[in-house]
Amino acid sequence: MLPKLEGKSWRKLMGAIETLHPGFHDAVRARLHGHVREPLLRTICLIKIGLTPMQVARVMDAKIQTVWNRFKRAEATCGDLLGTS
Repeated sequence: MLPKLEGKSWRKLMGAIETLHPGFHDAVRARLHGHVREPLLRTICLIKIGLTPMQVARVMDAKIQTVWNRFKRAEATCGDLLGTS
C-alpha cells in the first residue's frame, strides 16, 4: 500500500523529478500558462513517476473521479512531457 505524502515528502519528490528531468516543472507551468494548482502539479508529478490513477488517489487521499479528471487534463496538456502520449 502506498503511503499518503505530506509536506517535505512532496518537496523531495518534486526535487528528485527535477533532478532526473531538468526543466520539467517549468515546461509544465508553460503548458498550463502559469496557472498550476498544487493538486494538479502533484498529480502530474505522480504520473511522471508512473503511478496509476488508483495509486495517485491513495497517495493524495483523493476521490478516484477527481484523480481521473486531473489525469485527463494532465494528459491533454502535458502528455508528451509525461511519456503517456
